[in-house]
Amino acid sequence: MLVAIASAEVLDTYNGRATLLIADGSLHWMILGQVEPFDLWLEVPLTYDEQEQLSLQVPADLDTFVTSLSGRGARFTFSLDGERLAKRTISIDPSTRSIVAEGVLSLVAFLEAAAQEAGAGSKRELLTEARHEMSELIGYGYGPVT
Repeated sequence: MLVAIASAEVLDTYNGRATLLIADGSLHWMILGQVEPFDLWLEVPLTYDEQEQLSLQVPADLDTFVTSLSGRGARFTFSLDGERLAKRTISIDPSTRSIVAEGVLSLVAFLEAAAQEAGAGSKRELLTEARHEMSELIGYGYGPVT
């Protein structure tokens, strides 16, 4: 969920919803959320030259592109039904194989705990679904649904 962005260059959409954009000097990438009731956004600061490069052509493998931006913090924001529930910032370093996998792994544990705290009901089901979606995104086994 993005709010208070003065101007943005939308690079990609899905069903009319922006999923990749440049705003406020950063790349904003919706990793999950095109059809789910939850969103997972990645935000990473870009240089002016990187912004220009992306404006001309978006790389086929965005994860590799973002992971190559060593020395920066990639911020992951998870929202459920428009409510921000978690933020994680992960430093990108040369040993990072996939910044998306790193960010998702950091949120999977949060979602598991949040689902347990939510008790029975639709919020727990949505948090559990989000955990499953994120785990599948990176091929991470999450064990039985509890």
